[in-house]
This record gives sequence, structure tokens and C-alpha cells, in this order.
Amino acid sequence: MQTQLDQGHKVIVFDAVKQIHLDLVAEIGLSSFPGIIFTGSTGLAKSVAELLKLDVPSVREDFTTAAQLDNILWLYGTASEKAIHQVDYLVTRTSCTKIVLEAEMLAKRMSKRLLFQMAADAADILKKESLIMQLSPKSVQGIGYATDDVLKGLTRLTLELLRIQKPGCLFLTGGDTADAVLHEAGVRYLRLEQELDCGIVKARCHGELLDQQLIVTKAGSFGSHDILLNIWQRLTSTERATVEK
Repeated sequence: MQTQLDQGHKVIVFDAVKQIHLDLVAEIGLSSFPGIIFTGSTGLAKSVAELLKLDVPSVREDFTTAAQLDNILWLYGTASEKAIHQVDYLVTRTSCTKIVLEAEMLAKRMSKRLLFQMAADAADILKKESLIMQLSPKSVQGIGYATDDVLKGLTRLTLELLRIQKPGCLFLTGGDTADAVLHEAGVRYLRLEQELDCGIVKARCHGELLDQQLIVTKAGSFGSHDILLNIWQRLTSTERATVEK
């Protein structure tokens, strides 16, 4: 690593195969390179936390305890073709309800009355079943307004909904979407709990509106066509639950 840094490299990437490889990366980084910034999976985070002697809860799969997970709120802040197919595959095979949001409406400054009514209508659904809120792909194509305004509108609507009704799990798709919602909700930090699939992490929020809220994050177009269904089955399965020892 030192040789690479001496040659002017600012970023060093390791392709780890086993947990012991991540343990080694964490040990070398902490012992020899003060100020290093680790970026990686929950496995690397676990290795770093253990070396720093942080309180890391032990997590195991318990196949005898039934999972009691309330309804899931799926927030899809991306309108890519692959993401649309993932959502449609989930909807056709589960009891999830989908609400399609027009980007133009979100980009405009909605009145408080309209915002509350939309959030209340969504909350009524979420009380009964899992809900997907997704951007309309047609409304995003060739838009004549800033995408930042669309994101702000989506975030405002989501937070208003969460004030009315909290889900058993909040599923955030898209890095910008997750960052905006968590930031505006006042989340100070996340406690990582489990990697549900490659690149898809389950965590617990800490701070203000979403304190103790269970969330799952996923990159916008990441994963296979059935990835959402696989995650839904893992989160709602009555055959096993994730519990702390």
C-alpha cells in the first residue's frame, strides 16, 4: 500500500474473497495509515469496528422465530428501464400497491394542503399493505425542469407520509434519494445490521424522525429482474428472522 501511495495513487482497491481478507485490509489501514478513509461493504465495516473495539451486535439467522415485519414502503427515486422492470416484477407477484408519481408535479412547489392529502392517501394504503412510490418513466424523459427539484418534491412527500405512518421497513432505491430522505429526516448515523444481497444493506436509523427505523438501501438499477421479490421474501418470511443474540 505504501508503494502505491508513494507513486501518487490516491485510491487503492482490494478485491476481497473472504472475511479474513477484509480483516487484513482493516488491520493494515488502521495500524499504518492514519487518516485513511475506508469505503466498502458491511463486512469491511464490521472488521474496522471490531478493531476499534466498537459495540457491534452479533447477528444470526434464527430459523425457528417467525418474522413479524409490518408493511414495507418502497421508495423508487429512479426511473430507469431496469428499475421499472424490477418493480413490475415485484407488483405482479405480491400484494404490494404501486403509486406512480409525475415528475412535473413533484418539481413544482405543491401547496401544504395538496402535499398532506397525497401523503394521507398513501398512509391509508401503507396501514393495510406494502406500498411502492415510483417516478413515472414517461414524465422524466425530456423534462424541462431541474431533477433536483423533483428530488426535493419526492423527499417532502416521503417525509410527510412518514410523519403520518411509519412502515415496518423503509426501502430506499437510488443514492441521491436515500441521501436526501435520511438527511432531511435528521438521521445522524446508521447502524448496519445485515447485507441482504450483494450491495443491498439493512440498517437501523438513529436520530429524530426516523429514530430506530429499519431501512434497506439499494443502488437504482442494481440487481437482477427478481431482486426486489427476493428481498421482499427475505424481509417478510415466516420461516426465519434476523435476531440479536
